[in-house]
Amino acid sequence: MIAATVSMLTLGIPAVSAHAGSAQAGTRTSISEVNSFPKSGSVVATVYIPRLRNRVWGQPILEDTMARQLAQGFGHYVGTAMPGQPGNFAIAAHRRGPMAPLYDIDHLRKGDRVIVHQGHQWFFYTLTTTMIVRPSAMWILDPAPRNVIKAGAVPRPIVTLQTCTPATTSTHRWIWWGVLSKVVTSSTMPTLK
Repeated sequence: MIAATVSMLTLGIPAVSAHAGSAQAGTRTSISEVNSFPKSGSVVATVYIPRLRNRVWGQPILEDTMARQLAQGFGHYVGTAMPGQPGNFAIAAHRRGPMAPLYDIDHLRKGDRVIVHQGHQWFFYTLTTTMIVRPSAMWILDPAPRNVIKAGAVPRPIVTLQTCTPATTSTHRWIWWGVLSKVVTSSTMPTLK
């Protein structure tokens, strides 16, 4: 098993290994073994959020969540699933500062879409669950977070969006989860209805 390091927004949240324990249940979970990850800083995908179209429309998602990646848009948590794969495709972005894609995270609603584009694949996730957590709540990166996937269920493709809250501090994290609802194969953007 690769001991991938997951760094939490670089705002005072400690890094954890890919065998992160659940902060709430005291159980151990593991991220599926992956033989290779994208190079840190490389573009993993792009993201579109119709409700946040003014800030999140074709934003790059870079591998890793270090300061230099988040300064350019979204960062993908090393060791979490890739778009469309079973498990948790976890990404983070700033809420304040020059590059703040999730500035308006408070505008998101259940049922909103998060569209992730990678290659010729368009992954449509539907937001289902939101929560404010403390920075120590590392279970949010689990392949099947307990409030999104029922206990004992097989992990399915989900997306996690994370940013700091309140907007002017980093004392808590605002989380949105969504489940994969559709995949479209196309070299051009599909119609977004």
